[in-house]
Amino acid sequence: MKPEIIINDINSFGGSDLANYLGYLEDNNINISDYNETLKSKLQKTEFPYDIYILSEILLDKKKNKSFIESELNSKILKWDTGNWGNKFWNLIKTEKLNVEQPIFFEFKNGIKKYNFEQFLKTKIQNNELGQNPLLFLNDKLTNYEDGNLNSILKEYEIIQIDFIPKKESVRLFGKRGIDGKISVITQ
Repeated sequence: MKPEIIINDINSFGGSDLANYLGYLEDNNINISDYNETLKSKLQKTEFPYDIYILSEILLDKKKNKSFIESELNSKILKWDTGNWGNKFWNLIKTEKLNVEQPIFFEFKNGIKKYNFEQFLKTKIQNNELGQNPLLFLNDKLTNYEDGNLNSILKEYEIIQIDFIPKKESVRLFGKRGIDGKISVITQ
């Protein structure tokens, strides 16, 4: 295969198509490390956790890319530390001993994140990302609570993932109900 075609394909594919294509290249004994700069450029542009993960794994095979991967993961943490992807990335980070700054509002033990919700909410309020009473989706179900009572409700749960939509975006999506932002909490 011509290098120009491979570069074009790497740049145009995403998700499982990208993963399958890179696997195809390896299966056909094409040296992926010859396309290191293309893969790095692709990682810088990508916005999706799956693509970030695939590209990071491939680029980590060459140890000289370690600081580049650390930089990209630190700058894209809000993109990949979400949903089920967070634990997968933190496991990769710990396994590869990458220097990626872990937020202060959770611990990562035994391959799973454990949140301190009070610290999470305090941090997000200080950063003006959330208000005191954000919309709460608990395990994908809209959950009502009394104003000011969010911490006491969530203390009952072992939280493994929190995703949020900041106040500015939430108001556009949910109107007045979203004035303090929106949080999605996943528990065990």
